[in-house]
Amino acid sequence: MHKCPIPSSGEALPVISCGTWRTFDVGDDAARRRELAEVLRMLFAAGGSVIDSSPMYGLSETVAGALLAEMGAQQGVHCHQNVDPEAVTRASRRWKRRCASSRHHAST
Repeated sequence: MHKCPIPSSGEALPVISCGTWRTFDVGDDAARRRELAEVLRMLFAAGGSVIDSSPMYGLSETVAGALLAEMGAQQGVHCHQNVDPEAVTRASRRWKRRCASSRHHAST
């Protein structure tokens, strides 16, 4: 598999990654998890090592992490996490509103 260096470190990573949006958001569905484990095996067999995910992808990160652990495949895997700055800002505002609301209710 073709690799390109990361500018900051020079480490060469495969140019193809395994995305987890929607596909890995399967919860505890054992049959679907077996299928996804096979996807990861195929990625690794082809020389891939990059998994792309995000906290915004439901349970995708949890499922991918669990599958990697079950496979004993954590070594050499590069997990790339996408974070939408606007989503972080919105979540932070919601959190502050909830905390303010909780303080108000707790003190009354």
